[in-house]
Amino acid sequence: MAAISVADQLVQRSLLLNARLGDEGVNAVEAFQLVGSFVDEVAAAGRYSIDIDARRALQVLLEGWVVVLRTLGGITQLDVRAPILALPGSDDSSLFRPHSQAERPDVRSISRAQFEDFLEGEDLTLEDAEVRGVSMPDADFRQRRVVNCKFVECDFHGAQFDPRSYFPMTSFIDCSLDEAQGGDRSGGLLAFDARFERVTLRNADMDLAIFNHAAFVNVELDPGASFRGCQFIDTSFRNFRSNGALLAESLFDAAKHEAGHSHMDMGGSDLSYASFRGSELKNVNFVGAMLRHCRFVGASLGGAKFESADVSGADFSGAKYLRRTDLHRSMKLSEAHFDSEDKRFFSNKVIAAANSGAPLETPADERT
Repeated sequence: MAAISVADQLVQRSLLLNARLGDEGVNAVEAFQLVGSFVDEVAAAGRYSIDIDARRALQVLLEGWVVVLRTLGGITQLDVRAPILALPGSDDSSLFRPHSQAERPDVRSISRAQFEDFLEGEDLTLEDAEVRGVSMPDADFRQRRVVNCKFVECDFHGAQFDPRSYFPMTSFIDCSLDEAQGGDRSGGLLAFDARFERVTLRNADMDLAIFNHAAFVNVELDPGASFRGCQFIDTSFRNFRSNGALLAESLFDAAKHEAGHSHMDMGGSDLSYASFRGSELKNVNFVGAMLRHCRFVGASLGGAKFESADVSGADFSGAKYLRRTDLHRSMKLSEAHFDSEDKRFFSNKVIAAANSGAPLETPADERT
C-alpha cells in the first residue's frame, strides 16, 4: 500500500478539524488550541514538498476557521496565513483574500475547444478566462483549479467536482448546475470569493462543499437539492430561496442576508443541527423549517419569521433583536434554549401560546 503524502495527511487532518469545530458546544479556548496546533503542524511540514492545490485548499479552510474563532470569542491574533505561504513555492499570497472587481485581472474569452482542452488535458489550472454559451453536460472539474474565471449562460448539467476542485474569484452567471455532484464522502468543492448569480441547482448534490467569502444572488434551490454539511463562511445571500432543500448540519458562520429590497427564504428546509453563529439574518424566513438543534448563537434575527418551524433543541443564546412575537407560532418552543434574560422574556404564558398555536398579543412598544 502506497504511503500517504504529507499534503494528503494535512488535508485529511484539516477535514477532521473542520468537523470538530462544527461540533455543538466547542468553546473559544478549545477552538483556538485546535487550530493553533494544526497551524504548527502545517508549519512543521514546510520542509516537505506540498503542491499548490493542497496549499490553497488548506488556506481556505484555515481562513474559514479564523471566522469561527472570531465569532466564538473575538480571537483575531492567530496568523494562519504565514505557515501556508512559507511552504515551498508559495508565491501567490494575494490570492487568499477577497478581491474587489477592480483588483482582479482582466479575463479573456476562450472558445469551447480551448475549454474542452482544459477539462481533458494535463494542465489542471484555468486562469483569467471567460466562457460563454457552452453546453457541456457532465463536465468533469475534479482536481481542477479555476482561478478568476467567468462562466456565462453555460450548461454544466451533471458536472462533477471533488474536494480538490478549487474555484477562487470565479463567477457562474445564468448557468445550470442541475444534478451537479459537488464532492464525495471526504469533502466537497472549495469556492473562495466566488459568485453564483441566477444559477439553477435542481437536484444538485453539493454535500460538504465550502463557500468562503462567496455570494449567492437570485438563486433558487429545489426540494431535490442537498447541501448537507456545507460551510457558508462570510457568505452573502440576496434573493435566495432554499425551497425545501436539505441544508442540515451546515455551517453559516458570519453569513449575511443583504436585506432591504431582497429576500432570503429558508422556509420548509431541513436545517437540523445547522449553525448560524454570528450571522446577519434580518427578515429571513424560516417558516415551516426544521430547526432542531440549530444554533443561532450571537446571530442578528430582527424580523426573522419562525411560524410553524420546529425549534426543539435550538439555541438562541446571545441572539440579537429577537422578539417574542417572532417565535410565538413556532413549534416546540419550550425545548429551545435562551439566555437567562431571554427565558424571563419568553414566559411560560408565551411558550404555552406558541406551542398551542394560539395568537399572542404584541406589546404596545413592539407594534409598528
